[in-house]
Amino acid sequence: MKNEFEIIYKGTTLKDCLNVRKYIGQKIIVVDDKSEYGECVKIKNCIIEKRPQLLRISDHLLDILVQMNIHIFVDFVTINNHIYYKDGIVYEIPGSKNQIAECSFLTNKDKFLLFQAIKNHKINETIDLSKNAFEMFFKAICECNDPNLQYLKRFISCFEQEKFIYPLYGFKDICETISRCNAVNGVAYYLDENVEISKIDDKFIIYSKYGNIIGNELKTSETLSKSASGNIKYYRVINYSKEFLYNRFYGVFDMINYKIHCIALDSEAKICPNDTYLLYFWKFNSQIEDDDIIKIGLKKEDILFEYSFNTDDEFCYDCVCEK
Repeated sequence: MKNEFEIIYKGTTLKDCLNVRKYIGQKIIVVDDKSEYGECVKIKNCIIEKRPQLLRISDHLLDILVQMNIHIFVDFVTINNHIYYKDGIVYEIPGSKNQIAECSFLTNKDKFLLFQAIKNHKINETIDLSKNAFEMFFKAICECNDPNLQYLKRFISCFEQEKFIYPLYGFKDICETISRCNAVNGVAYYLDENVEISKIDDKFIIYSKYGNIIGNELKTSETLSKSASGNIKYYRVINYSKEFLYNRFYGVFDMINYKIHCIALDSEAKICPNDTYLLYFWKFNSQIEDDDIIKIGLKKEDILFEYSFNTDDEFCYDCVCEK
């Protein structure tokens, strides 16, 4: 049996699943050399994302899910603790007017300026925050050291709402849901851990158990635009037996000469065994050492297992697409 397509598209990451929608109407098949959608690995009953992200309520991805009418099929857990750790002190980054009023690192002028920004639903380059507040906000909100005002605008836009959300079953759930919608619109899918694509003359061929799959054009994740920053992010993911600071949070740990970021999730998100926690730590351009973990406050005896990897992708709250 021979199956012919205009396009063979390799990859089922979140960006892939959305990018494929541009080709709806053409004869296209999506293939992947994994048994599940997305880009996660399963280790000891944990679902570990290779590009972990958090979402904000204002992110464009949520608009897309609504437009596709599939938002009702995806559930999320909320993350309402956003912290900045320095010199042994945990600072809560405010997400409401009450938290601004109680915030210890904001001056009265800082609080007034932020109240005005929230009231007017906008913030501009001339906001005159104190040096300490400016540093705290941008170190806690921006992953890189560049004080990009867009991050602060997104931060302001989500006041009095959940600070972050995370898919209940991980991002693979969103990838699969979008892929099912794509399939209803004529996109074919073939997932096989042993899939191999060969090029013969001007055609691309996959020898599958269902017959040969032939495509005129091959598109892959690598053909999509990538960050040119050159930064490498080194991850250390830990399945932890005890609650660390909060059950769920996004945090930045200021280690003086570098920062370590953390996404902490509990088993209410169905991505780790019951009564355990999944902690994603990362920093730029060097590995997270054992000494870093100890300084942050983790205890080795409470680590159930850990997994390390690196990527060259940049973190962005609006993680998959531009408006």
